[in-house]
Amino acid sequence: MEQIAIIGCGGVGRILAPVLAKMTRHKLLLIDGDSYELRNLDRQLLKPTDVGHNKAFCLSEELKSNNPFIRVDIIDAFYTEYSELPDSVKFVFVCVDNNNARKAITQTAKEGVLYVFCANEEETGDAFIWQKGNPFPEELLAEDDAEDQHHDCQTDVVRLPQLAMANMAAATAGIYLWYVHTHQDFEGIRKPVKHRLAWNNFSSYTPEE
Repeated sequence: MEQIAIIGCGGVGRILAPVLAKMTRHKLLLIDGDSYELRNLDRQLLKPTDVGHNKAFCLSEELKSNNPFIRVDIIDAFYTEYSELPDSVKFVFVCVDNNNARKAITQTAKEGVLYVFCANEEETGDAFIWQKGNPFPEELLAEDDAEDQHHDCQTDVVRLPQLAMANMAAATAGIYLWYVHTHQDFEGIRKPVKHRLAWNNFSSYTPEE
């Protein structure tokens, strides 16, 4: 059975998965090696009882509570440690928050799999579809600096006060791109970053060629 993978089940992934689960009959595969901390409560959609538990596991339990018939598997590991998707995965939503993980995903990408990258910062971000063999935005492959590699979620709340809203925008844009691509015949899908949505200060979604 074909699967849809979601890599990163925190901010963007937690918003995206419940909507995606209602839009497809595909089996879901949730991948995340991180656990919730108390400081995540003010910017991510989790319950207090989720604190201390793996993010993929908590998201899986939430999806099952909403629909006991849903088919969902989890992998409790960071993609940089796991890095091998089952052959049954045909679509991948990349909801990670650092360039090192994005680079690992592009380096291990599989032919014929559609990847939907959702990236955001304080008030800007974008989502785009990508397949192996296409050029990838260089700014999302640059090495993370020391601050980006070691900052924590509480720092993000102070430094990026609208991050929760940016997460919602990224999830919405990613689902839209996936839906349009899988329900319409998009000419030129192999062109580099042809189908991309970007926003600035949440003023609008702007298509980019």
